Amino acid sequence: MHKSDKWIVIEIDGLKKILSSWVGGYLGSDEWRLSSGVEQIEEDVDFFLMKTQSGSTYKCLKKSEGFSYLSSGVYRNIKEQCEENGKSLKITSLSEKDKK
Repeated sequence: MHKSDKWIVIEIDGLKKILSSWVGGYLGSDEWRLSSGVEQIEEDVDFFLMKTQSGSTYKCLKKSEGFSYLSSGVYRNIKEQCEENGKSLKITSLSEKDKK
């Protein structure tokens, strides 16, 4: 199960993926990951469990939804690649459901 410091769900041509990032700390380096397609989303009080096509499960805290400095840069690169290749890209906020 993957846990991240910050995460956001993006859709590329309608396929939901999780863009997540971790702060490495003093001795480590910052990391990011783009998941395979999300197949299932389960909601709990404080988090979402998202299962992907590769079989991975991501436990994403609701309060951690959003971009880190690192993932915002990665997102800009993904956006440029999508524009160059004629693919659609959008951000899907899962926590907005709680605000309705």
